[in-house]
Parts: sequence; C-alpha cells; structure tokens
Amino acid sequence: EKDRKMTDALLRLSDAEARRLIGTGQGEMCGTLPVLLTLDIARRLGANEGVLFKYANSGHVTGDLGRVVGYASMGIYKTPLIDKDKRELLGLARATINQKIKTGDAPFAETNNTKLRADAAVFVTITRKGRLRGCTGQTSPTMPLYQAVQYSAMRSCASDPRFPPMTEQELGDIEIEISVLSPFERVKDPASIKVGRDGLYIRKGMNAGLLLPQVPVDQGWDRETYLAQLCRKAGLPEDGWKEGATIHSFSAEVFGDH
Repeated sequence: EKDRKMTDALLRLSDAEARRLIGTGQGEMCGTLPVLLTLDIARRLGANEGVLFKYANSGHVTGDLGRVVGYASMGIYKTPLIDKDKRELLGLARATINQKIKTGDAPFAETNNTKLRADAAVFVTITRKGRLRGCTGQTSPTMPLYQAVQYSAMRSCASDPRFPPMTEQELGDIEIEISVLSPFERVKDPASIKVGRDGLYIRKGMNAGLLLPQVPVDQGWDRETYLAQLCRKAGLPEDGWKEGATIHSFSAEVFGDH
C-alpha cells in the first residue's frame, strides 16, 4: 500500500505529494532527495507525463513476503498534447459544466490516458456570445490535469464571484477554452515581459492577481497597459508593480472548442 501511494505520487510528477507521504509515514523511498530533485527539474523542463514500466518487490523473487523491499521502474516524459488529448479534456470540461448546471453535482470522471494524469495548473474560461461568462483555475499543480480541468470548469460555471451561476438556458451557446500553465518563473526585469508569450502573476502583501497570456492580445494592450491591468486585477494601484511587488511569468498551452 505504501509503494502504491508513492508510485502514484511519482507518476503524477508530484513532489509535494511524495513529500507529504514521506513526512507522514504513509510512504517510503530510498534516494528521496535525488528523486524529488529530478522531479522538480523535469517539471521545469516541461515534463508532463509519468509512465510505470514495472513494479515488483523482493518477495516476488525470493518467495518470502514477510519482509520485502519494493522496486519501481518509471519514465518521465515531455509529451505534447495532441488533438485527441485536447478533445478529451474539452469533453470533460463541457460534461462537468452540463452536469453541474443541470443537477447541482459533478463528480469527477476518470481517464485511462496517462498523459492527462500528471498534476497541472489549469484555467478554464467560459465565454458566451463572445463575452466572458466565467474563468477560474489553479496557479499550482495540485491535482491531475484531467481532474484540474473538471474542478476548474465546475467553479467557472458556478462559483466565479464576478458572475451569477450559469443557467441551463445558457448551455447551448457557450464556448470553452482551457489553458494549461507552465511552471512560474520570477521576473527580474519587467522590460523582458513579452505580450503574447507571457502570462503574469503578481503578489504584493495580501494582494495577488493573474492574467493569462492571451488576455493582453485579445485586449490589444502593450506591456505597460498589461502591467497596469494586472495590478488592477490584484486590487493594487496601476503602478503597483514598480516597487515591492513580486511578478512571475508563465506560458500556457491554450485550446478551445470554438
């Protein structure tokens, strides 16, 4: 059971879950620091899929299952999402929205697609007749991609504080867009920010805000306007980014059913 929990965490590329299991005694692993360091570096390089080649324990060889050591052979890959993967995620998002609005409940559907099982930071945007109808997500990879999409879709249609919950009458003419976020990187020089490439996250004191990379393109903003609007999103003065704020950039793989 300990091995299963640990291999699941590693296949999700979740160093946070692996650390939790080890810290609580629910999992064990030799070479903990090298493995966690490998996971962290791999994620920063774009890894998004873990594959289990084989799991066994020493009892499978010796026949003595009274005291065993477990072994797992796994691969970590950077695997682009193909059209089939994107259609599956968009289908999960739409099914979640439909079920949430119609029944008030939307339990997570499962998937056998290993490319969708690694933890990911995701935003789900809903538009209706060209106007924003809801957009929420997660800035940290805390759950598998396919679950994060469903969770964000459910919140976007029912819990975005800027809009009332969607109604069943709206379901027929909405469009869905999914943004899968890369790891955040600290922005040392705001002049390095490139509109159309970089999404931005700002934090200053208790205030924080995020804008996806497609937003300034859709709005026709230049860099200065982008930073000013980011500050407004965080509840800061428009020049709040100039002093005392921490800014991170990220890229996003963006796709939709429109």
